[in-house]
Amino acid sequence: MNYTNKKNIVIYGGGWSHNIGNAFLQLGSIESVRNSCPDANIYLVNSNNVTVPPSIKMKIILKAINKLPRSLRGVFASYWLKSHKQQTERTHKNSLRIADFLLADYVLISGSWLAEQYLNSGSIHLDIFKKFMKNGAKLVFNGVSGFTYEDKEISAVRSTLEMIKPHALIARDKKAFELYKDYFERSYDGIDAAFFLNDCFQPPQFAKSGYKIYCFDKMKIPSELKMNDNAIITHHSFYGLKQDPFVHPNTFFSETPDDYLALYAHCGEIHSDRVHACLPVLLFGGKAQMHYDAPRAELFKQVGCEGITERLVSLDRNILKDKKLKQIDFLSKLLT
Repeated sequence: MNYTNKKNIVIYGGGWSHNIGNAFLQLGSIESVRNSCPDANIYLVNSNNVTVPPSIKMKIILKAINKLPRSLRGVFASYWLKSHKQQTERTHKNSLRIADFLLADYVLISGSWLAEQYLNSGSIHLDIFKKFMKNGAKLVFNGVSGFTYEDKEISAVRSTLEMIKPHALIARDKKAFELYKDYFERSYDGIDAAFFLNDCFQPPQFAKSGYKIYCFDKMKIPSELKMNDNAIITHHSFYGLKQDPFVHPNTFFSETPDDYLALYAHCGEIHSDRVHACLPVLLFGGKAQMHYDAPRAELFKQVGCEGITERLVSLDRNILKDKKLKQIDFLSKLLT
């Protein structure tokens, strides 16, 4: 294989089973690279650490701990935490990662990466980034933001950026751009990578359209939202749900992003506590309201959807088209 005449670009991704929205980010990032650098070799590599479930022995122990009086549970729970920590450390130490073998010109990451949990001295991701950069790769934050924007997070992220000196920043909200633009060689006030999804996904024909979707993983469905036969319930993850996900009819899970995108493309309106449930509905012409005022919702302001946490909004396609063309131009000059 001839790798020398083409740019080799790694999309550092994965984590789809924990949150299918990660797939939307990474597929959008791939498409933005294809539009910017058509001849590049693009490889999607898994960034998600392996999570080993408790052994049968440990499950028996946990079940026994739960039956103990409350006063004794803490003592025995500390034993489980110590054992789990040792298992996690052993897993990380002995895991083989494809990223350890890859040689790349650029490594792109997208999402809430400007966060303390990802950019800290003990982060496995940071170790992998350092390996990539040691082997000549340039690290590009392609459509990123912070997680909380608390002072502690900002300080930790700035310290790490100062140390690793990444190549380029494409921020997906104003706050990330203003806080971190000076810690990169090149910076751009851009948009979320998932806004490129409609350039790579053609929705299939559907027998149904115009329906409502409710996607709530962090909270219960708000009482003011009425359930009816036309409503579809989606979840982006099995992890951390606040209630039994199958208490309502028309509940939907899938392992593939295309299934979600097909549903979202034909949706009339969505109500959700997830950014990347609202985004594809807007992208394909529906309306969306975000019922969770997280800092990540700031990314909608970049495309003129400022009121999304207060009411249903729709996307101005002219604004989006202009933003995408300008971001492609920046990426094209960056990667070629």
